[in-house]
Amino acid sequence: MRGDKPDPTATRTESTMPKPPADLSAAERDRWDWWARRLAGAALLIPLDAALLRALIGAELLARAADAAIAKDGAFYSIESGLRKAHPAVKVSLDARATIRQILAELNLTPARRGAKPVTPSEPDEFEQYLRNKFAD
Repeated sequence: MRGDKPDPTATRTESTMPKPPADLSAAERDRWDWWARRLAGAALLIPLDAALLRALIGAELLARAADAAIAKDGAFYSIESGLRKAHPAVKVSLDARATIRQILAELNLTPARRGAKPVTPSEPDEFEQYLRNKFAD
């Protein structure tokens, strides 16, 4: 029926790990294995989600690369007039994180979307730990 939207509280009943694309870099393959094990183990991933998983991994690695550039160069720089501007990587990092949040919502992994099916990771989350260390007070 036109206009019907998927139920965000619906749970998947079957899960299998999608096959990783052959052209993944070593870093992408490591993240693929990490995410796929956890999502498939929680019945949150099916083979049709391969493109979504690849986008999540790409956004995650892009955010990390942007953060590394910011850590190296600083979040701001000065132009000839003395005006300070944000490092271009700041926008890249923010955009990548927005993409990550959108994809996690699609997979019911955000607090607002996971009400129907709690997700309890079997291991500490590397990316969450990275974010905590990065933005620790």
